Amino acid sequence: MRKRGASFDLPIAVAVLTALGELSGSRIQNTLIIGEMGLDGSVRKVPGILPIVAEAKEREVRRCIVPEENKAEAALVSGMQVIGVKDLKETIEFLKSGSKPQKKKVQQTGECAGKRDRGEFSRFWRSLWTEKCQKGSRNCSGRRS
Repeated sequence: MRKRGASFDLPIAVAVLTALGELSGSRIQNTLIIGEMGLDGSVRKVPGILPIVAEAKEREVRRCIVPEENKAEAALVSGMQVIGVKDLKETIEFLKSGSKPQKKKVQQTGECAGKRDRGEFSRFWRSLWTEKCQKGSRNCSGRRS
């Protein structure tokens, strides 16, 4: 499948996690998932969210997971449940539990205050892949590229 634009980053990540058995396919039924992802797993705003959500409603989609920055615009479409997410971890938590995780306030000090760990996203995927391979998943070829 050819990927056009960054708006498909988040749904591709969710599809991979679903294929690996980390998420239930039933949790994403009738759900539009859209968002660009940064290398650190953050979900970024995408252009043109209003017509995308409006079209989803026409196709009888009942719920949309969109970047937090697009949530207000997406909510202009009446009758649609709109969930705004800030990162992949929050998206996974919502799809597993049905609710967004409660943010814990952690006071950061010093040079790293307010900065994300850019390696967090890669460590997440690497640990997930390693775990699947150790369990003998049929999706693990053992090859590296």
